[in-house]
Amino acid sequence: MSISFPTNTDVSKLLGSLLGDAVPLNTHGAPPPADASFTAVCLDDEGQPVGAICADLRAAAYLAGKLLMMPVDPLIESATSEGLPESAVDALSEVFNNLTICINDVEGNPHVRSLRAVPTTDAVADQEWLGSASSRMDFGGSFANANATLSFVSK
Repeated sequence: MSISFPTNTDVSKLLGSLLGDAVPLNTHGAPPPADASFTAVCLDDEGQPVGAICADLRAAAYLAGKLLMMPVDPLIESATSEGLPESAVDALSEVFNNLTICINDVEGNPHVRSLRAVPTTDAVADQEWLGSASSRMDFGGSFANANATLSFVSK
């Protein structure tokens, strides 16, 4: 089973509600993102993987930092050299979990929940289908004044 993607308006509205800042997003689709740093697999009610939510490092640091109410620029800088601290990965996982609301609101989609965000290389090693997913929608926008990408992937 695959999932259909939410609109950029719905994703932007949810992120604005959750993080306090609107994030203007544009959409484009392509094969699974090779540059994604973190991925959370989405499971249906039977526990089967049906999709994933991915973020590049800038988007991951921005989303986690905003949820934690931390200064975003230092978190992005340290994430680039050292990776994200566990507290930021936990916060990113919570953002991804909230983003499943947008997936669940698309008519015809199965009800999904997301697993904890993990490095994308680990997710691909555990879920081989991620390397050849059927479709992807990227939500690119300006995260802390630089381009970053959040992606939804369908099995």
